[in-house]
Amino acid sequence: MRLKNLLVKILVILLLRPEFFAQTVLSQETLESDLRYYYKLSADKNLTKNDKLYILNRFFDKYRNTDLDISAIVKEIDNLNKETKKSIVQPSSKTKSQSVSQPTVPQKLTILKSSEEQKYVISAGDVIFINVSPSEELSRESVISADGMLNFPLIGAVKASGLTIKELTSVIEKALSVYISNPKVTITMRSFSKQQIFIMGEVRQPGGYQYKEGMKLLNLVTSAGGFTNLAGTKNIKIYRGEKDKREVLVVNMEEIMKMGDTTKDFVLQPADIVEVPRQPKTISVIGAVNNPGNFDWYEGINLLEALSLAKGQTDVASLGAVKIFRGPAQQQKMIKTNMNLLLKGDFKNNIILEPGDIVVIPRKPLVASQWFVNTILPWLTLITMTFVIVNNSK
Repeated sequence: MRLKNLLVKILVILLLRPEFFAQTVLSQETLESDLRYYYKLSADKNLTKNDKLYILNRFFDKYRNTDLDISAIVKEIDNLNKETKKSIVQPSSKTKSQSVSQPTVPQKLTILKSSEEQKYVISAGDVIFINVSPSEELSRESVISADGMLNFPLIGAVKASGLTIKELTSVIEKALSVYISNPKVTITMRSFSKQQIFIMGEVRQPGGYQYKEGMKLLNLVTSAGGFTNLAGTKNIKIYRGEKDKREVLVVNMEEIMKMGDTTKDFVLQPADIVEVPRQPKTISVIGAVNNPGNFDWYEGINLLEALSLAKGQTDVASLGAVKIFRGPAQQQKMIKTNMNLLLKGDFKNNIILEPGDIVVIPRKPLVASQWFVNTILPWLTLITMTFVIVNNSK
């Protein structure tokens, strides 16, 4: 259960990094999409109130300087704050005095003496637990991002990499003092980056994983549940080393998987941070259809579904000569199929499409000839008559 909670929190923090926000055009649609993500994550992972408040506060920071309607976010934060205030102070069943509930501090994965821990220099990938008093609702587990930053409620992004725990404690207390009277911050180590490898982005279970000698990229992706349908596998980034000397390595995982040779797989090192970018996959449907264009690819999409996305064929479509172009231009192959048979119930012709496929629904030859007669021929006639008139007038 603790591991599950750790992964959930790391997922939330990684997905809410400002770098992700900067790449998105903010709109009411993205706001509603964020809220749908929040409600789904809350239901699926049974998030605590603190986790919910953290996500919503990050959404508030993301949209507060726009002209968008953020009343739904504000309302949700208010409701959670009211619930939190009710649960913090509760009467004891044995005494008339009131006791304040304290958050449970996660057990450390690696034990250091107190004096050693305060001197430990924080680095990217470290997981820490920050306890805040008297505002316990702010207490949470956090991961130091690849750029060495820590995102924390109320104070936003804080430079953490390169600081000792004692120094970071002082920085957070000073920043929080603007909002909280005499805040007391206690930071404890949850896990150390050198013991783990982190993977974020388009994998099904992003988070931190225990490093093993000789661990390879494909092993890590498999441990993380595999790629999502939106994963860009051609340019996976691996961040390696301390910030001042950090390397950014780019790996073409698609090529490695096609070769099927595991000896070519990329070998990871302790503390590596792997980022799988988002790269939506599409198919194209062009020709004699009502809505030609590009459409999002998804696992198992077939020819009939693609035609439906293009809102069906036009009256002049030649469904008996449909072509599918597949692969890169240099190695492109053409697949011919008869959709007339498909529409009559022969589903052998209902080809499963792959990312990048181009489906061409041609026009009937007679239609092409008629188009020439109706469109081009009148212009040729007009030009010819003009030429004759000009010559006769000389």
